[in-house]
Amino acid sequence: MFSPNRLRFIAVLAALVVVGVGTAGCGQQVHLESPVGVWRAAPPETGVLQIYEDGTFTITDSSFRIGSGKDAPRKYRAEGDWNLASDTAWVYLNINHAYVGDHAAGGAGGHSREFADGRITFESEDLNITFVYDPSASPTPSGSVD
Repeated sequence: MFSPNRLRFIAVLAALVVVGVGTAGCGQQVHLESPVGVWRAAPPETGVLQIYEDGTFTITDSSFRIGSGKDAPRKYRAEGDWNLASDTAWVYLNINHAYVGDHAAGGAGGHSREFADGRITFESEDLNITFVYDPSASPTPSGSVD
């Protein structure tokens, strides 16, 4: 039949398959019904997007200028108002004020972005930044995080 080494190999291989199949669906899945909460930029980018229940938001310490879609050589920050763009899972961010360091930055205006999957991505021709929902820093649950 099979040698003891061969049987051990088959047993280890079978155990790995069982573990792999058993953990395949265990990754964190997010479905948000509201964008309210704390969103952190995915590395290597930097920044925090905070969306508040009162209809305002702030972006701080961002390495990407959301309004103009450009790299921020110094820390970018912005503030404004938000609302849901429609019945779909899109948030409309209207930038009222933006700054690079202590200087006013252009690029005020609105941007609609999808949020339900726990990511908000801003893109330009050659740059992008993705903010990821942080349930541990958010004051109230805004959907399910499995």
